[in-house]
Amino acid sequence: MGKFIGQQFDQYIIETVIGRSQLGTVFRARTRNTNRLVALKLIDANITEAPEIEQFVLQTAQLASCLTHPNIVPLLNFGKRNGRIYLASEFIEGRSLDSIQSALKKHRRVMQMDQALHIAAQLADGLEVAHQEGLVHGNLKPSNVLVVRPNNPPPGSGPSFRALLSDFGLSLIPEQGIAAAQFTPAKLLPYLSPEQCTGAPLDGRSDIYSLGVLLYQLMSGRTPFNVTSSTEAIMRHSLERPLPVITLRPGLPPPVAHIIDIALAKNPANRYQHASEMAQALRQITQSPEVNPAFNTPVMVHTEGQIVAETSPDIKPSYHVRPDTKNVTAILKDLNEEEDDLTKTSPEQNGTPSGRDMASGADGSAQRHHAPIILDPEPVSVSPAEKDTAEYGAVIVPESPTQIFQASLTETYIVISHQGRPPRYINMDRPRFRIGRAANNDIVLQAPDVSRHHAFLEMTKKGWQITDLGSSGGTYWNRKKLKPQEPELWPADQTVQIGPYYLHWQHEKPLEEADPQVVNEQMTQLFQVPAGASQRQSVHGRFNAVLYPSLLTLGPGQETTLQIELFNQGPVIDTFKLTVSGLHRSIFSLSQNMLSLAPGARASIPLVIHLPQPGTLLARRIPAGPRPFKLTIQSITFPDEMSVLAGQLTVSPYESFSIGLWPGEIDNGGTCRVLTRNEGNTTTTLSLTSHDKDGRIQFVSKQPRVKLEPGDTATQDVTLYYREKPLFGRTRRIPFELEIATDNGTRKTKSGILNIKPRIPLWVIVFLEMALIFMLVLAILSNRFTG
Repeated sequence: MGKFIGQQFDQYIIETVIGRSQLGTVFRARTRNTNRLVALKLIDANITEAPEIEQFVLQTAQLASCLTHPNIVPLLNFGKRNGRIYLASEFIEGRSLDSIQSALKKHRRVMQMDQALHIAAQLADGLEVAHQEGLVHGNLKPSNVLVVRPNNPPPGSGPSFRALLSDFGLSLIPEQGIAAAQFTPAKLLPYLSPEQCTGAPLDGRSDIYSLGVLLYQLMSGRTPFNVTSSTEAIMRHSLERPLPVITLRPGLPPPVAHIIDIALAKNPANRYQHASEMAQALRQITQSPEVNPAFNTPVMVHTEGQIVAETSPDIKPSYHVRPDTKNVTAILKDLNEEEDDLTKTSPEQNGTPSGRDMASGADGSAQRHHAPIILDPEPVSVSPAEKDTAEYGAVIVPESPTQIFQASLTETYIVISHQGRPPRYINMDRPRFRIGRAANNDIVLQAPDVSRHHAFLEMTKKGWQITDLGSSGGTYWNRKKLKPQEPELWPADQTVQIGPYYLHWQHEKPLEEADPQVVNEQMTQLFQVPAGASQRQSVHGRFNAVLYPSLLTLGPGQETTLQIELFNQGPVIDTFKLTVSGLHRSIFSLSQNMLSLAPGARASIPLVIHLPQPGTLLARRIPAGPRPFKLTIQSITFPDEMSVLAGQLTVSPYESFSIGLWPGEIDNGGTCRVLTRNEGNTTTTLSLTSHDKDGRIQFVSKQPRVKLEPGDTATQDVTLYYREKPLFGRTRRIPFELEIATDNGTRKTKSGILNIKPRIPLWVIVFLEMALIFMLVLAILSNRFTG
């Protein structure tokens, strides 16, 4: 694969190899036009030789490219070039869960329980989004889970790392099951569901089983079954019960073991029916009083230096627990020090966590790059002054208050954001600020939820301090209300909410586009949000978005334009990605799905929704009724900043159907078939009636009414009888009509001919006449000869 380095593949310039797997090779590449980093996976040509496998991979990639969620690695592009299928994903720096597990296993440790629950809950969140779009991952294993640590994790949000799913649908297991698979990665065998092994129908519950295997491994350090062949996987996943996880990890809270047992149920009906249910159960566990926080001590069950071998449930293995000498972060640090390709100074040298990140790649193998450690760092013993400096970003405390103020407030600004307006920057050029609605405050915030004298800011030896002055609306930090008259230290970049305003402070000088405002300028809203609009501010208030109208009704063939208003309320230039989910990709168009805005800048992006013309195949695929959709806006600069706007498209119903008659001409007592197709976008009940001019035809149908979904067809057999069959004569052609009508009165008819033959055919009468004439002639001739 080295021949690709430095070469151009489609629109990508390949830079280096990230990793290799049994499916192919992953490269770090850049787009030729935008210079954007991507993880480019080239699948080996021999893997997709069969046309059905190639079609499956491309169809799965098309579905995966529509997924947008913080716990899913975005698939940016895919296709086929020079006989090879390629998948271009967003280049995300982090570590695979497989590499973390290997590091822990080397030191005979398992992951801390709260971290394992956090990772499993996040993966369940990502799976729920995929399952709602009809996509089963089918390839869930540690090497396809990427763990990253956000640059600015929100305080109080749990462990400061994020788990992401990658490689959707690349298990390549056919519908017949693993026994019929031409190629199955060996590393996937321990994580297959019973359905994947036996060829049973797959749905989201298959991924829940795989997630249960993963959680079992995170808690115990090993998978439920150590399988090495397809036959062994079929037998053990389908029939054998795993060793209880609580046996491998004594002291594990029973609720955790119960979640794993439910996820690993052999029968899908006994598992969690939705991934969101499992995510909710996992998060509830962390808040349960039965969970002992001390149990977060990482340990590994082992025997004589090795992981316990699998045994029968009736055999209790021997084990002992090693003392807690190092936590997960320390083990990862040791792993980094063993790598020869890159070196990095220790935290004691530069004040930052040591470690390496890995870009999303194949089977978790990846090229390392400089980035923070994944998991929470070990606490370091420091002096109280150093602790305050590290935690709050304040300088070493000078002796005099004047020195405190002068040393701490250099180039420091407070940033005030509000929905629908750009941020305001106020130079923190004094040691104290009073905030409130009254005009005599240092910072005036005019809003009904802001008290006359609301809060007080003061520089102390430990840093900036904020005090709620007994306000009626309250001052909120980390979604918690501050206690009145009790000062709290205010760290840099920590957002405080006062009424509709969001405040944080920073050391950087604002950009020229966002000039600092005078401290006594009153904050007012720039515009009124239109009625019927959906408005949301991002998680930490760095941007605000409006979608209007959010409720709309359209009929087939109609079109309308929605407006998306986006405001950058942050202190820096930011790039935003816009994604629409819940609507068929063919019925909407977004003028741009990515744009950059300067601080305080505003943009209007049109979202055009156009329904297909009635009677077309696509129109039938978009049934009538309400269709909720979501507009997700995510910051590229700050990945944790996102906003989700909800809307609803109501598709108006219309009725349309076609009918056919075959054959169009039948004999008395014969049967004809009426073919009907529902070409509308709503469920329709069709009734069959018939009539002729004289009312002498009897029509018999076993199914006079049929109910059809959009696009469905039905066949109705009709037998016709003429009530009075003539004794003799010519065949009569009687016209008739069959009518199909809906309950709303829409009608269509089809004409036919019924042939009525007499009881005595015409040829018999002619034959008798000829015979009589012949007999008369014979009699006359006979008389002449005898006379």
